[in-house]
Amino acid sequence: MALLFNGKHSPECPQLHALIIGVGHYPKLDAAKSAERQLPPLDDLHSPPVSAETLAHWLIDHQAWLDGVKLGTIELLASRIPDATHRKSKRATATLAAIVSAYNRWFKRCNANPNNIAIFYFCGHGLQKDNMLLLPADFSEKSPWATAIDFDATYRSMSNCAAKSQYFIIDACRQWTQLMLQDLHTSGVRLGRHDIKQQKLRTAPRLFATALGMPAFGDAAGKPSRLTDALIACIEGKAAEKINGRWRVTFQRLGSAVYDMLDLGNRSLSEEQQQIADPQIGESSAGGRSLLVLPENAHPKARVEFSCDPTEATAHAQFYHQGIHPPAPECHADCRGAWSTELLAGLYHCGAKMHHPSFASGLLEGELIWPPGRPVNVSVAK
Repeated sequence: MALLFNGKHSPECPQLHALIIGVGHYPKLDAAKSAERQLPPLDDLHSPPVSAETLAHWLIDHQAWLDGVKLGTIELLASRIPDATHRKSKRATATLAAIVSAYNRWFKRCNANPNNIAIFYFCGHGLQKDNMLLLPADFSEKSPWATAIDFDATYRSMSNCAAKSQYFIIDACRQWTQLMLQDLHTSGVRLGRHDIKQQKLRTAPRLFATALGMPAFGDAAGKPSRLTDALIACIEGKAAEKINGRWRVTFQRLGSAVYDMLDLGNRSLSEEQQQIADPQIGESSAGGRSLLVLPENAHPKARVEFSCDPTEATAHAQFYHQGIHPPAPECHADCRGAWSTELLAGLYHCGAKMHHPSFASGLLEGELIWPPGRPVNVSVAK
């Protein structure tokens, strides 16, 4: 069954409806054959079904956080790599036919109320030339474009949906190949129907896991992908803004916060392992929308990366911070050198006490530390 959750609310009640797809097992793919057809090495993936299931269960567990809507339904399709130690999954396999069927049900529910929120999430293999192509579990190199989903066309078809708030998350590579450049017909199958006379106003941001032409990362067995890990951290508070006295996660802030989270993580990675998310505003004619409101006693944290200017002074610095609002005593790093820590969102004094005669200590007064986080670069005089 694809329907993981059904809140069974009246259609008159504004609801969030999610279509969540994670494709890990590709039985018709062979990395060697993919190379022969000049496609990127396409093989089974561990993280997509884990990523999809993690997001789906997060929404169920935190449905009380939804702002102004109830959790309506979650359609979940997840294709896991067969494992001798596991029984065959009862979860609906993410084949093209199953995705089309689930999409049609999801569209109908979303379309029932203009105040609904529509969430579309895909994690698996992706290719991109002109259009972004999402590869279902039965994707085949023999007829690749006939068995791929054209995301750009699907995005346009959702403009026919009455739900004014829509969010699309594509956790997949966006690489192209010489074969794709030579082939004039690389568009895949569109989900839904796009009738230009039925277009409606909507706010519909898109969040891509990576930039055009680049890979996405995170194929660790049993763990979500980097993008999904950052996404969940952001909806838990790393994307929160204080609006009218409450910490809220909005459509407008979510994508840029995920970008910032991945960017902070990139600081400790080699260039070839870095991942740059691509949040896109998309259509925004229906105005802003708050997605989540954190519990009243919640106070989100921000990740802070301390360093010095000039860079060579960092190794000799012992960093510290002192809370102004909320007030907090001075807190020092345990050792000298670059320091990564998490602070409650607020206003801080941030400094570096130097332990080298060539550098004087430095202080930054009244630094705003806000989710998801930021680098703090303390200038020290020579």
